[in-house]
Order: sequence, then structure tokens, then C-alpha cells
Amino acid sequence: MFDIKKCDICPNECGVDRRKTAGKCSAYDKPVVAGYSLHFFEEPCVSGTNGSGTVFFSGCAMRCVYCQNASVSRPFNEILNGNGQKELLSESSAYASPDGVPLSASYTRIPDGRAAFSKKLKGSEISPAELADIFKKLEDAGAHNINLVSPSHFAPFIISAIKKYRPKIPVIYNTHGYEKRDTITRLNDFIDVYLTDLKYADFSARNMPSIRLKNTPDIPDERDFSSRKTLLNNNGNPPRCENKTDFSAAKELSNCPNYTEYALPAIAEMIRGKGKPVIENGLIKSGVIIRHLVIPSYLGNSIRVLETIAENFKDDALISIMSQYTPLGELRLDEKINRPLKPLEYKIILKKALELGIGDAYVQELGSCGKEFIPEFIRNYSG
Repeated sequence: MFDIKKCDICPNECGVDRRKTAGKCSAYDKPVVAGYSLHFFEEPCVSGTNGSGTVFFSGCAMRCVYCQNASVSRPFNEILNGNGQKELLSESSAYASPDGVPLSASYTRIPDGRAAFSKKLKGSEISPAELADIFKKLEDAGAHNINLVSPSHFAPFIISAIKKYRPKIPVIYNTHGYEKRDTITRLNDFIDVYLTDLKYADFSARNMPSIRLKNTPDIPDERDFSSRKTLLNNNGNPPRCENKTDFSAAKELSNCPNYTEYALPAIAEMIRGKGKPVIENGLIKSGVIIRHLVIPSYLGNSIRVLETIAENFKDDALISIMSQYTPLGELRLDEKINRPLKPLEYKIILKKALELGIGDAYVQELGSCGKEFIPEFIRNYSG
């Protein structure tokens, strides 16, 4: 069982009583939702023709300096105004959507008339029963699936909502990947599709993670690195990663130095629980999609991520390599990432993917970045 009184849902394990105090995710003991809508610009197998029934949760367990959803993922006092100063946002702006479109224009408020603020976060506190009602509304609107965006810190409440109403369409858990394996195990009976990031692949002699994808009960805890021979092919080798280094992109960019050691066992558990992707009429019904966002100036990290995917996951999950990185000015950015991705950078990463045998992947048009629109995806990149 999850323990909200001493919260241990995510790898932060901050141990606070969320009935009284917000965790590192900035959330208390009720789901906070910024808005919901039919969303048409996910991967084609997710959006289809009718759209994905997307629910945007507020708050986040991570602190990515480049976060493109900062207006809903961060507490008020971490968001910058146009002058680069931290400023408490007005209630009139409390429903800004992740793509920059006012939620009043494209998203439904939760519920109508309720205050837009939830203590530290934009959005409205709702009950599991109200969340279940949102599922019904999206399903009735023709959504192909229920797409839960940034859900990790509300996992127990999502389970409660699904127990109240199990949608007849697939439920997608759209996560940053910074998850505890045990949390994923508890979610497996309630989630049909995991749409997970693999943001970083930081390895050193001290933190090489152990993962296993076979259906065996003895998966080690993600913090137990004494055993090294627990991989998909069970060949006794650790995840492939050339140029091992103590440098941590996860620490520098997301303040999560242990990201890789949690993300890899979590993704392994997602695949163990859901199996290979099942596609019917062009739409995903179950399985795992692994996303990676290429970040300017951090090509070494992207190459390590692709190597790790190729060695461990590419035959058991769909892969999506994204170029949509957009500096939005809501957070202070280092000069080397305060720009869009260069065409050559993305081309290098796609070439590396092909060399690693990751040819059947979703990729994006390089021009599909910028806060004025949401990008489209292409399938089957071939050079």
C-alpha cells in the first residue's frame, strides 16, 4: 500500500505527511488537475483521428531546468515573469496550458467555477470520484484513450479513480520515468499503456543499475546494485554504455542524480507487466512507448540513452525520439540549452539510432518546436 502519511510514492521518498505538508512534488493529498481535453498531437498510435483524452496533472517529482510544462508542474514561486523575476501568478493566468494556449480556450476547467489555485500549484483539487467522472466525459467525447500526464505523485488516487470507473478505452500513464519499480508493479493492473520518458543514461562504476525483463520474481530493488547479471538477455552484462563517466546530466539538468538507477528498473517492470505493444487499427491498446527528448548540447547523453534502449528495450517497446525542445523563458536556463535544437544535432542522434538498429521509431520534423504549436510525429524514419 502507498503511505501518504509518510510519502514514499516516488524516488524522492520525502517522507512527509501529505495530508498536512506538500511533498517535493508540491502536491498534497488530493489530485490537482490543470485541465483536460482531446489532444491530437501525441504519437499517431496514441492520438489517432479522434484524439487522446488527456488529463494534465499539476506538480512534479522532478525539477528539470528546461521544463516545458513549468506553468503547471512548478509551484508559483518558481515561475519567472517576462522580466526574469519570480512572481506569484494571478488567478486569471492560472489555467495556462503546457503548450501556451489558455486553458479557457482549449481545455476544460476542473470543475467549472472552482478556484484555480490549489495551495502551491495551478489547478484544482479534485476527488478520485471527480477524476473518474473526467474519464467518463473524455470517453463520451470519443477519445481513443485516457492519457494521464505527469501522474506519478498521484498514483494512489488514480488507482482509486479507476476502481470507481474503469474506462472501456486504454488508460495511458504518461510519465517522466522517474519512478519506483514497486509503484509500477502496483499500477500494472490498472494501466494499459506506459508512455514513459527515458531522459538520461548516467552510469558510473558506483551506480550501474540492475534490471531484468524476464518473468522472474527476484527482481532486485532498484537501489541494490550488488547483482549485475539481471538483463533482458540474461547474459550477465550491464546495460551497454560506452564512455562511462561520473558526470550526471540528470543531476545538472533535473536535480535527480539517481534518475537512471530508478528509471531503468521501472521501465523493465513496465515491459514485464504489459508485454510487447499491441496495435489494433493503428492505435495502441497495451504495451510501452519509450520517449527521449534530445536536449541541445547534450548529445552524449542522448547517445547513451539510445545505446541503453538498443541493448535492453528496443525489441519490446515502441521508441519515440523527439526534437521539440523549446526554451520558454519560465525558468532560468544555462546559455548552452537556451536555444532550440540544431538540425545537425538531431541528425547526429537519428543517425546513431539507425546504427544501433532503432530504425522503426517515431521521429519529429525539426521545425515542430515552439510554444505556438504542438508538433506532429512521423513513423518509420529511414534517413
